[in-house]
Amino acid sequence: MNGATKIGSASVETIDCQTLSQHSPPGQPHITPSHPCRSCGLNEHCLPALFSGQPASLRDSVLSNLIRHQEIHVLRREYLFRQDDVFNSVFIVQSGAVKTVLLDAGGCEQITGFFFPGDVFGLDGINTHHYTTSCLALGNARVCAIEFAQLEKLSSSVPSLQHHVFRMMAREIERNQHTMAILNHKSAEQRVAYLLLRYALHRRRLQLPILDFSLPMSRRDMANHLGLAMETVSRILSRFQRLALCRIHGRRIVSLNIAALQEHFEHTPQPFMQ
Repeated sequence: MNGATKIGSASVETIDCQTLSQHSPPGQPHITPSHPCRSCGLNEHCLPALFSGQPASLRDSVLSNLIRHQEIHVLRREYLFRQDDVFNSVFIVQSGAVKTVLLDAGGCEQITGFFFPGDVFGLDGINTHHYTTSCLALGNARVCAIEFAQLEKLSSSVPSLQHHVFRMMAREIERNQHTMAILNHKSAEQRVAYLLLRYALHRRRLQLPILDFSLPMSRRDMANHLGLAMETVSRILSRFQRLALCRIHGRRIVSLNIAALQEHFEHTPQPFMQ
């Protein structure tokens, strides 16, 4: 494959988040105690920001009717929704992480995506009115559920909200296309590097630590999503450590040289394909 694929902000479908401030910055509307988004660090970069300049009572009323907060826990293997369930909401990850899983006719599970704070998921149900995947948490996770019928109704009268919905859909398409290109045309090492980079760069955009953090997904989940054997993922991570690209203990990333890993991703020779 000619040319290198750059991993940047366009490679993941996420709400733009430059900070994770827990308080409204000067000049921005304050989130009142009754507001459903009051405790979320993403509130100034998510749906509440679309109502800047609008009366607080209007903003609070709209968001209270639009958003529900839900918690899911992997220890109970609780599903947020299951494949073929009737579609009624799209979701935004508030904290933690989730994965979406496709069950094929033979009963095999394929992890189709990982979603982190600020990521929107569940859009795949819009076309058929049924979710095409199942969703589970990776550890404890908190998500916001947005009623799609309400979202459509409000979008017709709030142009900024309609534009935001279109952007969400466009970014989801772009993310899927980018991931498919990685999985179809990149080597095993590049796929593992891509997943590490995607999560690390996502954390950096949210101003979260990129040293000494834990991966939310297991190596088995990584392998499933990347189309590799778990032993291959473990072998590649060991090689990355020998190359001083990272230091890993289990899921814990002790250190990560993002620039070197990016360079490795872009310039690793492609496997010969007939």
